[in-house]
Order: sequence, then C-alpha cells, then structure tokens
Amino acid sequence: MKRSKSKITKIKALAESAREEAARKVFDLNTVHERITQVAAKGFNTVRIEPETAVDLRKTETAIATTKKLEELGYSYSWDVVNYDQKNVKNPSGCVARMSALVISWQDDYRTHL
Repeated sequence: MKRSKSKITKIKALAESAREEAARKVFDLNTVHERITQVAAKGFNTVRIEPETAVDLRKTETAIATTKKLEELGYSYSWDVVNYDQKNVKNPSGCVARMSALVISWQDDYRTHL
C-alpha cells in the first residue's frame, strides 16, 4: 500500500508543478503588465488573460501573488470560469475541464458591471 500512496503523491505533485509552470507563463506580473499595456494602448479598459489549456490556475502561487499585487496597484480583477468539454482543443484530458481566465480592469466602475 505504501508504494501506491507514494505514486499518487508523485502524480499530485507533478500536476501541481505543471499548474505552477503554466501560471508563470501567463500570470507572471511582468507578463500581465505587458498585456495590460498592449490592450490599453488600443483604447481598452479591460483585458482577459487565459491559459493555453483548460486548467484552473486560480489557486497557484503565481496567480495569487499577481492578483494581490494588481489590487495593490489599483486594478480590479475577476475570474471568468469556463467549462470545456472532452473534445475541445484546449482540453487534452478527455474529461470535462474547468479553466479560469483572469479578467483585469482599470476602469473605475468595473465592479458595478459584473
């Protein structure tokens, strides 16, 4: 039995590590700031940033740190949760998957529109 628990522990750690790596790619503060700047330069007040695959990254250390810093800087944010079915290209798991896109706004009345 110990061998099985060890394997499942390794699998869980592998999945967590993969989520953290995916979060660093899209939710790193510098990457997010670049995207905000690109979108603001086109006249928009809100940007939606999502991972490449249907993975929920809201609870990763990177996402938590970035959203905390965004709030400190005066941005508003929310998570747009989307379910992907088994056949969606963003979902290679073969199961229904949930992905969370980070929606960031620098519009003063953003939260009243949610």
